[in-house]
Amino acid sequence: MVCKSKLIAVILCIIILFTIAGCTQEAKYPSKPVNLVIGWAAGGITDKVIRSVAAIAEKDLGQPIVVTNMPGATSAVATQYVFSQKADGYTIYGSAENPALFQVLGLSERSIDDFDPIILLIQGVPVLLVNNDAPWSNIQEFINDLKVKGKEIKMAYTGVGGLPFTAFNMMKMALGVECTIVPFDGDAPSITALMGKQVDFTIATATAAQEYVRSGKLRALALFSKEKVKGFENVPLMQEVFPEMAKYLPWGSFYGIFVKKGTPQEIKDKLTEVFTKAVENPEWDKVVEELCAIKLNLKGEEATQFIKRWQSVTCWVLYEAGATAKSPAEFNIPKP
Repeated sequence: MVCKSKLIAVILCIIILFTIAGCTQEAKYPSKPVNLVIGWAAGGITDKVIRSVAAIAEKDLGQPIVVTNMPGATSAVATQYVFSQKADGYTIYGSAENPALFQVLGLSERSIDDFDPIILLIQGVPVLLVNNDAPWSNIQEFINDLKVKGKEIKMAYTGVGGLPFTAFNMMKMALGVECTIVPFDGDAPSITALMGKQVDFTIATATAAQEYVRSGKLRALALFSKEKVKGFENVPLMQEVFPEMAKYLPWGSFYGIFVKKGTPQEIKDKLTEVFTKAVENPEWDKVVEELCAIKLNLKGEEATQFIKRWQSVTCWVLYEAGATAKSPAEFNIPKP
């Protein structure tokens, strides 16, 4: 009986020690490296944004942030992977805006609602581009001609649901314009086609366009934004010339850090603290300036509301353009 009692006491001690160790480990988050998954290939804008902020943030996190690129299906592969992991803060998601469109485009049963934003970092700015020797010296002349010539004018775009497609459909709905769209595989091929005069205009990110505008090869006619960005200070804002566009703006790609829903609040608080310090670092200012982007630095409810507005505007524009597999109403996405 004595031996049995001693055995039970030893077992209880072991259980207590493991419990204490577990609690201590949990209290010391992070106690091991954090895996940051990016849904796009290395070298792209999303990769540059997320890697840059992670390199700054890990200095305060106290553990390495191991970045893993997991491209595929417009980031649906990475979204599903992060969703399948534990909600413990050791697998976090560096994403662009794409998961907000998955359901209406029929790309995945996952959605942005499966994740909580830690911080929204920046928003890209779309810019309408023409050749430097094009007949339009300003956006007003271009829109006037577009209304008259319509299908005679060709736009390079990156596919249904992409930035040029969505931005042009905002113009179409607000201003009553039309054009012929010609598909290309990304911003770079679209810009090359524009410089080669295969098309008359395109809409791309200021990030992709900056070197061509700076060198005088392309002319920027308008920004789809509510504020100017470096390098485009003399380019008018679309809604300044056409107030009808204001209901859609600001609009553009955005990038942020997310965790799976159900992640403990204390872990989300720690990550928020660390990434907030990162975006306040002068190193980060240089990255934002290089990208010709707009700082967001949105957290908590403010970040959630920003995403919901962007999702509402974009999903309904795409739906009314006949580009979505399903109505946003099926997923309780309100009309803006």
